[in-house]
Amino acid sequence: MRYTCRHCRAELTAYIHRQLSPQRRQRVGRHLNACANCYTLYRQLRDVDRELQTSLPLLGQPGRRQLSGMWQGIQTQISAPRRTVPVFRVRYGVAVMLAVMALALPWSFNRAPAYALPLPPTPVHTVRITNAPDAIAMATADAPTVGFVPTPTLEANDAPDVSATETP
Repeated sequence: MRYTCRHCRAELTAYIHRQLSPQRRQRVGRHLNACANCYTLYRQLRDVDRELQTSLPLLGQPGRRQLSGMWQGIQTQISAPRRTVPVFRVRYGVAVMLAVMALALPWSFNRAPAYALPLPPTPVHTVRITNAPDAIAMATADAPTVGFVPTPTLEANDAPDVSATETP
């Protein structure tokens, strides 16, 4: 297999960073000795790499003026008096909160919970029914008798027990 310029240029960055195996480094080195175009490209990439290695670490470093300005700002924040909340404001706040709680407390002891179901209506009039064959409803004096249908009372059930049998 013939080693071409395309193969060499694909491996130039790894060659500069010493990331190739010894056999591949030798192959790239031999090609660079024989090909002037690839050697020119190699020198350009090597110079750019060296320049980046020297200039990149300086990008994030602050200068002396920046550090002195930051230190002055820190000192002014440290030496500035702190604002404190006056004690009487805190006392008034606590007093107002206690007053609101005292006013709201009676409503918290509501007798009927909000989720309770309503009770069934209770009858207003009392009715007494007799067991006579022609039962007539006897209403109280203040109850109206119009449209009233008497309801017979429940009678005792004289049926034998389920466990009782007719044989002795």
